[in-house]
Amino acid sequence: MSLGVASSDYGVHKEQSWQTMLWLCFGVQVCTSISFSTVFPFLPLYIDTLPSVSGLKNSTLSAMAFSSAAITMMIASPIWGSLADRYGRKPMVVRSLFGGALSICLMGFVRTSEELIILRAIQGFLSGVIASLSALIIARVPENKTGYAMGVFQLGLWSGVSIGPFLGGIISDAFGFRVTFIGTAMLLLLSGIVVILFINEIKINQNSASDLQSPKASSWGSLLKLRGMKQVLLLRFLSSMGRTVLSPILPLFVATLMESKKGVGSTTGIIIGVSSLASTLSTYFLGSWSDSKSPHRVALLCALFSAALFIPQAFVTSQWQLMVLYAVAGIGIGGLAPTLSSLLSHISHKNDAGRVYGLDNSIGAAGRALSPFLAAVCVALFGMRSVFALTSLIFLVLGLLAATFPPQRAAQKQRHTENT
Repeated sequence: MSLGVASSDYGVHKEQSWQTMLWLCFGVQVCTSISFSTVFPFLPLYIDTLPSVSGLKNSTLSAMAFSSAAITMMIASPIWGSLADRYGRKPMVVRSLFGGALSICLMGFVRTSEELIILRAIQGFLSGVIASLSALIIARVPENKTGYAMGVFQLGLWSGVSIGPFLGGIISDAFGFRVTFIGTAMLLLLSGIVVILFINEIKINQNSASDLQSPKASSWGSLLKLRGMKQVLLLRFLSSMGRTVLSPILPLFVATLMESKKGVGSTTGIIIGVSSLASTLSTYFLGSWSDSKSPHRVALLCALFSAALFIPQAFVTSQWQLMVLYAVAGIGIGGLAPTLSSLLSHISHKNDAGRVYGLDNSIGAAGRALSPFLAAVCVALFGMRSVFALTSLIFLVLGLLAATFPPQRAAQKQRHTENT
């Protein structure tokens, strides 16, 4: 398949193979996901140390801190995605990395909880690394390797997420919360420099054979009318919500399982890190497996597996029981991300990758924005343990919807017939 001519606005100007570009993006994704995930174990604990000018409860402020970034990302992602298709994906990657570095660094100097929430909102508006890198990768990788490529990319994501909370918990316990923000901002800054110097963007030949399989969308409306697009976005929404609904209460729940409150951040980081490590392994193998199997069936199995594993977590009596069950559930969660990304690539045009993955990121952010408030309501009505049942229900619904998705190979054959 013809992939066009190498093109780059800055940095190295020689042509790169798609494999080289993919593994460079993998390295950048590892560093950025470490940076963004370091706050997971201690963000609610950090809010507990900050005064509030509004007088709201810490649980409400914590939910707002998690949701604010997701809400602004939901709004901004389609805009950045459209600009990426017009002006290039690489500039959007650099913009998201530098924007994230600036906003996270400033979080280490906030004086109130409300200032932290505002900066989280700014971070969500300026960042969006996953969508930008996804568009850069999908626009370059051969169609029959998209599952493998997204598996490698998600491997980088989950590798970073498995390391980030662990480091964040240890650093915050040893040196304080504020130092952690400054350190992670520096890592994002270095990642942006790596992208500028070493990653090339390749412009796709719009007359390639892949054009026959997936017509280019001329508007946002036509993009949503592509067969299967709405279904995949709904699955992404539920996946994102199920993956993050526990985030605001997990450190607080871990604290109830421990006799001493000392080391709660480190323990929570270990629990999240072990689960993310399991997701790291599954995302690579299940992403590659989805190239030979129907991706929606892989998504179905992953969702039902995760749903079954969250129910017993509501009955744990120690942090170690929670760690084991949370880790095993991570196997299913890790398999969802690359299979849904693979589905998106099959039903859309490569030249729409920026808009497609910008919209995908927006929908995922909507799920992350809603999940903290669902968790807060659930805790208020039924207690912390009920959130595990809510998580299981979300993945069960996701699995049932994935079962109704049309077979992907049949859908591809129909598109080919309609366009020839």
